[in-house]
Amino acid sequence: MMNESDALSVFDGMRTESPASIENYKTVVRRFIKHHPDVYEVTTDEIAQYLEDMLNDGYADKTVDAARTGLIKFFGQLDRDDDPTDSDKLDIWSWYQYTGKTRKTEKKEIIYLEQDEINKLIENLPAPVLRNELIVRLMFETGLRATELCTLKVEDIDTDNRRIDVIGGKGNKDRTVYYDETLDTLLEIWLVDRQGVYVDNTPYLFPTNRSEHISQRRLADVINKGAEKAGIQETLYVDKSGKGRKRVTPHTIRHSFAMACLNNGMPIKFLQELMGHDRMETTEVYLNALDTDVEKSYRRWGPQY
Repeated sequence: MMNESDALSVFDGMRTESPASIENYKTVVRRFIKHHPDVYEVTTDEIAQYLEDMLNDGYADKTVDAARTGLIKFFGQLDRDDDPTDSDKLDIWSWYQYTGKTRKTEKKEIIYLEQDEINKLIENLPAPVLRNELIVRLMFETGLRATELCTLKVEDIDTDNRRIDVIGGKGNKDRTVYYDETLDTLLEIWLVDRQGVYVDNTPYLFPTNRSEHISQRRLADVINKGAEKAGIQETLYVDKSGKGRKRVTPHTIRHSFAMACLNNGMPIKFLQELMGHDRMETTEVYLNALDTDVEKSYRRWGPQY
C-alpha cells in the first residue's frame, strides 16, 4: 500500500513540467489512490476501467484526458518491481482504442465573446478598475492563459517593443506574445500605481493587497462579477459536483483572442505559436468554430448593397 504523501512525492524534483501541471497531476493521483491504494499491483486493465468509469459517470472528455495524462506521468515516475512493458504503457495511453471505446467526434462549441461583449465586460469590471481593465485587455490582446496572467512578472514585459515573454507556460514551454500600443498608457499608469498600494517588492505585475500576485480564483471572480453586471453571464450547465459552469470565464477571453485573430485573417500557424499549442490539431479546433459561424460571417462580411 502507498499513502497519499508517498504517492505525491514521486513528482518531487520533476523538472520537465510546469508547477501548474504537477499540481494537476497530484490532484489526479489523490483521487486515483482512493480507489486503488495498492499502486504497486494495479494493472493496465484496472487503469482503463477506472478511466472508463469516469467517462460513464458523466465526466467530460477533457477531464478524463487529464486523468489519463496524470496517471501516465505518475506510473512513469513510480519505481515498481513489476514495471509495465512498453506495450502496457501504450495501452494506458490509448485505452479508448484497446477497449473499443469511441471518443466523441462531434464539433465542440467554442465559447467566446465578440468585441462589443468584451467592451461591455471592461465597462462593468469591479474595483480596482485600473488593474482589472488592464488584466482583461491584456488577456484579450495576448491570449494568455489564466495561470500565465496571474504569474506574469514585470521583468518579462518589454514595453519598448510591446512584447511579453511567457516563461514556463503550459508544458513548461516558453513563447513570446505581443500587445497593441493602445495599452501603453494604461500599463504605464499601473506600473506606478501598483507600488506601495499593494504588496511591496513583488516581481509580479498584478499583486493584491494580501499576496504577491492575484490568484486564479480571484481572477475568475473579477471576470464573473464584470460579466454579470454587463448582462452577458449565464450558467451553461451544472457539473457533477453541483457547480455551475459559466459562459464568461478567463478562458473564454483566451478563446475570444483566438477567434478574433482568425476572423481578422491570421494564418493558423501564427496563431498556434501565439497560443502556445504543441499540436496544430489543438489550434484547429478554432477553425471548426469558424465553420459553425458561416451564416453569421456571411451576414457580417457578405456583399452589401
